[in-house]
Amino acid sequence: MFFIRRESSFLLISLSLLSGCAGLSSVLYTPPSSAVQRTRDFKRPFEEVWNCALESLINQGNNLSSTDKGSGLIIIRNYERRVSEYELEKLIINAPSMVAWQSMRAEGTMFIKPITENSTRVVINFKIIAKGIPYELRNESGDEASFKDIFKGKVQKVPLTSNPRECVLESNGTLEQSYFVMIADALLRLRDAGI
Repeated sequence: MFFIRRESSFLLISLSLLSGCAGLSSVLYTPPSSAVQRTRDFKRPFEEVWNCALESLINQGNNLSSTDKGSGLIIIRNYERRVSEYELEKLIINAPSMVAWQSMRAEGTMFIKPITENSTRVVINFKIIAKGIPYELRNESGDEASFKDIFKGKVQKVPLTSNPRECVLESNGTLEQSYFVMIADALLRLRDAGI
């Protein structure tokens, strides 16, 4: 029978935290993966795409900390909200394991640049800032859980600290795609209105 030794689990948890998390004052960031679709071209003039992007962002309740039409830059800082582990896992790549996620916020940039007179490129990049409490697994007796306990589902999560840790996690592209859809929908409404 295999057992997770206390030293081993502590080492695994420590490595997990160091690889993807940091204290609240310093945050690690992994550059976006090139596999995620972060660019989309729209066959519409810059002015229309810019206005539709701003309108969509504001209508969705996004906090725009900066907009600069000249450079095409919009900085998005969403408000922190409660989140389940499963909801967060749908938005990120390679989340640290053995962390009970509590809340998240998304921060990102949107670059909107004309390609031609009637064509505009939009590039969106998000990072997810999540807060959670690292934990270890214990069996029903309060001892460190064995693989057998884990496979039987007879474990409980025991927090290693009472203070949440903040981690910067890589978006898997789901958020970026939802923003592209918002812009495309706004452009369709504009076209259907005959404007």
